[in-house]
Amino acid sequence: MEEERKVKLPTKSTTMVKPTFKKVQVVYYISKNGQLEHPHVVEVTHLVHHQLRLKDVLERLSALRGRGMPSLYSWSCKRMYKNGYVWNDLGENDVILPSEGQEYVLKASQLVFHSPGSFSS
Repeated sequence: MEEERKVKLPTKSTTMVKPTFKKVQVVYYISKNGQLEHPHVVEVTHLVHHQLRLKDVLERLSALRGRGMPSLYSWSCKRMYKNGYVWNDLGENDVILPSEGQEYVLKASQLVFHSPGSFSS
């Protein structure tokens, strides 16, 4: 015997909450062959009640610089550590920690691919 399932439809008294977004500016440096390029700035939109994640920035960069651009680099964010700063390595779903206040700073380090056998033992 199949059970009847009731689906509750929204009534007139039900209000739909629109998601609220905010824009933040992210400064990022590209490192190629160990040399940092001049800084770049990108504006990223994300949900107000969510923390900024690397995937938010990578999606924006893909739209601006081409779909494959972010995958050519490993990404890290600048953050406070003891009395100074360090580069904190990030994965795609990681939260970007502000370096100071609400300042977001990223570094993109160019990935170097070696062919098999290119390393000597």
